[in-house]
Amino acid sequence: MKCPNCGKEIANDSKFCEYCGTKLAKKLPITKKKLLPWLTGCLVVGIVALVIILIIQMASGAGYVDLGLPSGTKWKSEPKSDFYSYAKAKQKFGDKLPADADFIELQENCDWKWNGAGYVVTGPNGNTIILPAAGYINYSDNVTYDQQEVGYYWAVSSWLGNATYWFTVKEEGYELKSNISYSDDYPAGFSVILVKR
Repeated sequence: MKCPNCGKEIANDSKFCEYCGTKLAKKLPITKKKLLPWLTGCLVVGIVALVIILIIQMASGAGYVDLGLPSGTKWKSEPKSDFYSYAKAKQKFGDKLPADADFIELQENCDWKWNGAGYVVTGPNGNTIILPAAGYINYSDNVTYDQQEVGYYWAVSSWLGNATYWFTVKEEGYELKSNISYSDDYPAGFSVILVKR
């Protein structure tokens, strides 16, 4: 090897240059055995950081879509994957259930396109949510009806207390319906999509 100070050729294992006396730093070759623990550590730190970011996003309401609605209400990108009775939906999701007024705002401000099994709803800002026609479950016989034909979504009343409201979607259109019975015991399980105000 060459001395970095004087440039003279010296032995590879020299600790000092025999010509100018410069102390030589020992170069350690990078081996797989020395590199592997470092790469493993970097990978672990990266995975931990990703998990922390995902937890923060979930806690901060990730998955809600800003459609650009006048109220500023954000909607989940798609509904929960199960059916709920009205009472159970209110108990489990509380103020995250949309009100009748939220569905009316969605009707009046968004573009609705039937995709063969539900609607793709596009807000004024171009963002979308999906309202599938998942049907409903009849609790008297525990059979699911209207799959890929009609979607039923629970809504709470913004003005009639406990009146039971639901929003339906089907190829022919979409509309808000109600059962002014003031009863939480409607005998069917509908879909639930959540909102964030």
